[in-house]
Amino acid sequence: MSPRKREPEESEESEVQISPGDLAARHHPRRTSKHRAPRSKAEPRRPRAVSRRQAQGQAQRELPFEGAFKLTSVLSPDIFTRKITRIGGVLIILGFIIGGMLVTYYFFSGSRFFRLRDVIVEGNVLMSDDEIKGIVSSVAERSVMRADLSEIRRLILNTELIREAEVTRMLPDMIRVEVKEREPIALARRGDGKIVCVDRDGSMFGGQSLFKTRPYPPIINGLLESGPTAVNVNRQRLLTYQQLIGELDAGHPKLSNRIDEVIFDDIRGVRVVLEGSGIAVFLGKEDYRRRLNSALDA
Repeated sequence: MSPRKREPEESEESEVQISPGDLAARHHPRRTSKHRAPRSKAEPRRPRAVSRRQAQGQAQRELPFEGAFKLTSVLSPDIFTRKITRIGGVLIILGFIIGGMLVTYYFFSGSRFFRLRDVIVEGNVLMSDDEIKGIVSSVAERSVMRADLSEIRRLILNTELIREAEVTRMLPDMIRVEVKEREPIALARRGDGKIVCVDRDGSMFGGQSLFKTRPYPPIINGLLESGPTAVNVNRQRLLTYQQLIGELDAGHPKLSNRIDEVIFDDIRGVRVVLEGSGIAVFLGKEDYRRRLNSALDA
């Protein structure tokens, strides 16, 4: 192709015109801080809908007397009513439960299953088993469950031979009685002339046959049988009696077998009745052996 023929083509290309809009569309200049597009402002968020209860709660939190309002809400009549209703319901349920238990107890306690079959007695020597069993049966014959153990114990202690008593149930049909009897340490003459036993507390009980020691020791005369001071007075006189017997038997020969009775009827001291003669000798409060020897030598 010759150079002459290319010239017309170049002239045609040069004659093509480009519009300003196309030029702007083709030209994309680099954006700088001056040419940046402005940021779109975010739309403000719409406030959430607040319920009436939340609004009241916010209002209360903003009040200066928040504690007072809380106390008022706690003490509101509605809360009191609910609490009283709950308490009443609980009490009614407890009442039904207790009532049912009582009915069940009385039903079963009166059945033959709990009828008294035997009484176990322990610790008795002076008082027979039959005597104690008779006392228990008089109270607990129909039902061991319904038996009044305090009443049984009181009746047993009313017998003069028993010092302590313990009564227990042995379900379903037995009762156990453990006793501690009075231990006779001397003989005493009562106001009616009867000879009885005396324990360490100065209490008189039983008869002369309960005293197993032979020969019999001198009889005590002058113990109090009743009154608010009887226990203390009798204990003191019993100590004096033991001191007297111990001193009379301290040497040789023993002199306690030379007297029949020790009498406490004088505030100045004791008197003794000589064996076989019925003569009373005043020994005072001390030096008993020497004074008795003097009376025997006279």
